Amino acid sequence: AGINRRLYFFQGSGLKVGPRAIAARQMIEVRSDASALLEAGPDGAELLMLQGRPIGEPVAQRGPFVMNTASEIGPAMGMIGTVLGLVAMFARMHDVAAMGPAMATAMLTTLYGLFIAFVIAGPIAARLERLSRAELHWQERVIGRLEALAREEDAAIRQWRNRRFPQSA
Repeated sequence: AGINRRLYFFQGSGLKVGPRAIAARQMIEVRSDASALLEAGPDGAELLMLQGRPIGEPVAQRGPFVMNTASEIGPAMGMIGTVLGLVAMFARMHDVAAMGPAMATAMLTTLYGLFIAFVIAGPIAARLERLSRAELHWQERVIGRLEALAREEDAAIRQWRNRRFPQSA
């Protein structure tokens, strides 16, 4: 109740969760408010349990990164370039002239990440959020009107039926 629970079966010859057989390297969702019978194969089974309460935030997944929005991915990609540039710079510490291009790579990738986040992805995400809220508001109004119309039609049909087919006492 309110908790997500998943089991990832990553090693072993077999696993049954209740009556269901699970293949290796598979993830299944299990109920968090009920017990589950786990039965390992003859070689045993190794599992990873992931559990948590939903936080109600959107999730963006690109490659190995899982973050809340695309605007958070830009700085992370920039940071990777920065670290790689710094590693290259430190590898060339013996030659001061060779350190410059590596430092430039580090600074440039940081700039690119920030540019993607704040100039491209951030404004797009904000606009999409505003449009999504407006669409949700419009849908709620339409549903309210449709419900009112359905109630009126239901009352009109009942009145017509009572006039057409009066019930005897």
